[in-house]
Amino acid sequence: MLKAYHRKLARPSGYPSTAEGPTDPSRDNGGATEEGIQNELKIPAEAVDDPADREDLPDEQAQTGVTQAEAITLTWNKVSLGAAYALMFLLYFVNALQSTITGSLSAYVTSDFESHSLIPVIYIVSSVMSAATYMPLAKILNLWDRSVGFMLMVLFAILGLILSATCKDIATFCASQVFYSIGFSGMIFCIDVITADTSTLRDRGLAYAFTSSPYIITAFAGPKAAEHFYSFNWRWGFGVFCIVLPVVALPMFGLLRYNLYKAKKKGLLKEKPASGRTMIQSVIYYIIEFDRKPPPPPPP
Repeated sequence: MLKAYHRKLARPSGYPSTAEGPTDPSRDNGGATEEGIQNELKIPAEAVDDPADREDLPDEQAQTGVTQAEAITLTWNKVSLGAAYALMFLLYFVNALQSTITGSLSAYVTSDFESHSLIPVIYIVSSVMSAATYMPLAKILNLWDRSVGFMLMVLFAILGLILSATCKDIATFCASQVFYSIGFSGMIFCIDVITADTSTLRDRGLAYAFTSSPYIITAFAGPKAAEHFYSFNWRWGFGVFCIVLPVVALPMFGLLRYNLYKAKKKGLLKEKPASGRTMIQSVIYYIIEFDRKPPPPPPP
């Protein structure tokens, strides 16, 4: 979608448009032919009749999440796009700050439960679980919706923070770290996918640099904040982010849903009728969809 749009903007003014139909020899073009123009401008022949140039609309053959992402891309304006990047910056900031603070407090938590030796086990289990989240989460984003996957990961993160703040034994703390790691890792993955959806390939490095820049700040502020939480109550080091995270995440979720509504209102997305499937049929359908390969690109 974005490639086709920028390819149109970058096309030289003398280059023939495919919307005008085949080159008419009777037209006064100074004797230039389509083949000669291609050779002169060094443009490959397959770019002359690019289907993406003819119709810059969502691919209805793709999975639902991909189609919705392409439609939402066409509805962004400067205000909503600026708000989205500001919210993604704040989400990265919250993630970076809480990871620094809670990482510093974990040693004190395990010491209170007289299980300091379990720190490596907790980190290994939570890291393995968070790493195993990316593949199914990527299919969820493609199969359903970016906003649905994002909010699901936010709920996992909040659940992990609540369990960490209220845990009474080391087993509960271990479980909380698993939920917490899955939630925050998945949330950042969703933000990176949304960043890719809203940026061109040329500008994507700058977009990622902007959204991940809060780590520069929290590298110095996090340990100092952890000292204050430990001197007061280490549980609030986890509990405060149970309040902060929804405040920052809900506007991002609402912005994605609003742009999805705009895409439907503009006719970029067609309303799908009820499937009529039973519960078992739906389970089988989504199992097949999870393993579905993306459709091949259209022929040139």
